[in-house]
Amino acid sequence: MFRAGDLAALAGVAAPVALAAAAVWAFRRHKPVFFFLALFFATLAPTCNLLLPIGTIMAERFFYLPALALAGCVAISLAAASRRLPARATPALLGAICAALAVRTYARNLDWATERTLMTSAAEAAPGSFKPHSSLAETLSGSAAVAEANRTLAILDPLPDERNDAHAYVSVGVCYRREGDRAAARSPAEAASWYRKSLDVLLRARSIQQTFDRVNQRENLRRGKEKTSFGWYVVYLELGRTYLRRSQPREALEALDRGRLRALRPELFEETANAYRPWATSGRPRWC
Repeated sequence: MFRAGDLAALAGVAAPVALAAAAVWAFRRHKPVFFFLALFFATLAPTCNLLLPIGTIMAERFFYLPALALAGCVAISLAAASRRLPARATPALLGAICAALAVRTYARNLDWATERTLMTSAAEAAPGSFKPHSSLAETLSGSAAVAEANRTLAILDPLPDERNDAHAYVSVGVCYRREGDRAAARSPAEAASWYRKSLDVLLRARSIQQTFDRVNQRENLRRGKEKTSFGWYVVYLELGRTYLRRSQPREALEALDRGRLRALRPELFEETANAYRPWATSGRPRWC
């Protein structure tokens, strides 16, 4: 049984196939139509993730140039229709098309009002995509944020590290830690549970990042390049913060040290100072 998402995916495949078939048909019969359809595929090719994976999912900005090509096809169709329709029908049809596009543009602009409205719209349009859910976990608060964080994990957890996304896990880890901070005043046990969940998720983010690091290093060696270590410092920054919430300063400092190897950011030094602060006047830390 097909779901709505499956039908949308099939439609997404069928549309370019139909356009390609139309381009083949127009090659000998209508050169201008062939030109614009070829222009559509040529301008879409660099960002479609088929010829060259660019790491970015579909975005409206990728269709600016392809849309010009399709507009050329519409103009050709209207010119052909004007020769068969009454004199006033073609301007009316053109006006209706422009009005429909204007209404759709206005409605879509409402989605772009804030980060929250944009990601809410994206989550409704593509509920199986983890990116809008992880973004909402960052922008929302309370139970709504936790619900989005849980949806993110439900999508990503079954995937192996080499096909996963560390950024999303960091967003979820921060969300869980914020919940722990809210719970700390009313229930230390509940706060500890949230901090444990935050740590588990952030450790998975570190594992994903380390996997990508190894893959990139192997690829560099294969190409004869220097074996450079990659990494996103935010993973270690957020790990350090969660370790501090759990009263694990040694582990926090180890994570923050690794973060400083990747970027010299003031937040890393601030959290390092926070790790040492309890022992600033009491001599050597008890865990040394």
